[in-house]
Amino acid sequence: MIIAILLLSVLAQIPLNKNLLISLEEDRNHYITVRDKEVRAIKVMRTVFNENDMNVCKIMMINDKFIIKYGFKFLFQSITSTRLMAKEFSENDPGFLFDIVETRKGFMIISQDNLCLTVSDLISETEGNFIETLECDQSSNQIFLIRNLSLNNKSYENMRISKSRRSYSNKNMNFFKKSSYELI
Repeated sequence: MIIAILLLSVLAQIPLNKNLLISLEEDRNHYITVRDKEVRAIKVMRTVFNENDMNVCKIMMINDKFIIKYGFKFLFQSITSTRLMAKEFSENDPGFLFDIVETRKGFMIISQDNLCLTVSDLISETEGNFIETLECDQSSNQIFLIRNLSLNNKSYENMRISKSRRSYSNKNMNFFKKSSYELI
């Protein structure tokens, strides 16, 4: 019963299947970013984003667990490494499943091994920091903000409805469309 109440509390805070940004609570410009299989926390100094940016994700649910999708890849925790990676989704692999727990300052993202996503060693300013799963201690490098995006200060829902009315004669031309988002 307590778990159900906690889950409902978190669900009220996290929009499912919407374009979102996950950033460090202590530095809101450090975003979880996916490039190919690499998952990093990279400092991005801007407030306008495109839905195809490397730091824009969607959070979805399977049963009572969360999966986090960046483009065509999903965050994945391997049992052989503490370093987080991204790969194509496999339904039977628990490495894709996470819990998201609300704290006073933000959210902790917890793997199936009960380890917390943790921003760790800096590689370089352009490559960002590794993200690993380490023992949860509620330190500032384990607390994340999950924020929704809006288009030109309109609600995301209005943007989604108006975009769905557009049509393209050539589906391969979709990447030419411009759609920028601002943080709410």
